[in-house]
Amino acid sequence: MSALNDYSGEKHTREMFAKLIASSMDKTKNEIAQQSFVEIVKNMSPIDAAILKELFEDNGGIPIAEIRSIRTDEGYNVEFTNLYLSKNPEYKIATIATSLNNLERLGLVDLSYTRFRKSSDYSIFENMGIFKEIVNKINEENSRYEGLMDSTSSTEQQDMIKTLLNRRVSLQKGIASLKPFGEAFSKVCLSN
Repeated sequence: MSALNDYSGEKHTREMFAKLIASSMDKTKNEIAQQSFVEIVKNMSPIDAAILKELFEDNGGIPIAEIRSIRTDEGYNVEFTNLYLSKNPEYKIATIATSLNNLERLGLVDLSYTRFRKSSDYSIFENMGIFKEIVNKINEENSRYEGLMDSTSSTEQQDMIKTLLNRRVSLQKGIASLKPFGEAFSKVCLSN
């Protein structure tokens, strides 16, 4: 109750606290409702709550992607991670990525790049502005490294440039899914 007073100005928080209070009085949900849920609500932003709700409503998990630049030595650099296209077009991509990180930190969500959904779920990411920007950036850097290759005399420097030269951009498919704890939290704090 005291937490509700402290956070009464934020609509999403107020709603989650109200559901927590109601579930603590409901004998069927009493086992699920935990004191730690109060602390989790305090550490969530409105966007965190919205993204979590999208995850909760999509039982199989949501498609996420990581944009990587693949080097010629088969190593890679992560250019952008936790790319997700929210149902709310007002949310910025970087804010969504941060939100997914926070939900993972809170123990509600698992972010995996070893599991994924069907390939067609990921085609939208390649059409996003951020993907195209990174492709352009890598192409420009490849051109600069190519120019350096001619002017560099040291074999060591040439080997380093060869590693960076001709990088390509790749989309690593992934999935964000609720952990059992996140599912329990969502049932109490987000369900109708």
